[in-house]
Amino acid sequence: MSISATTQLLTIAQSRVQANYDVVSADCEYIQVKYLANPLSDWPNEHTVRSIPGVDWYALVVYESFSVTGVLAFPPDLTEICSDLGKRHPGQPTSLQFTRRNWWSTRITQTPIDSSACASGFLPSCRRARTGR
Repeated sequence: MSISATTQLLTIAQSRVQANYDVVSADCEYIQVKYLANPLSDWPNEHTVRSIPGVDWYALVVYESFSVTGVLAFPPDLTEICSDLGKRHPGQPTSLQFTRRNWWSTRITQTPIDSSACASGFLPSCRRARTGR
């Protein structure tokens, strides 16, 4: 089964309960997809993003008040992103403790997503963090 995401096709993994990844991009990149759901006014839930061996991207779908308010895609090496967010927790190359404060700082600095700016159709800032472009 394939679903359209921007101009790319994503292929859903064979098993819904398999380990490591959920979809494969048209560029053969393996993507783990998770979600973070919270009310708009207060965030009782936070999320730890973790690098997974053999997985190219970790996509986090953010819901606020039952509406998707954004999708973030993280590369395997989280060091630069943790640094940009001012994180102090241990294990920054492979984990990121994502909070409401991080989401708001990311939303404020985001430019609209241009799917032609990045081969995978994910956030251009994450692509730059991974490839240096």
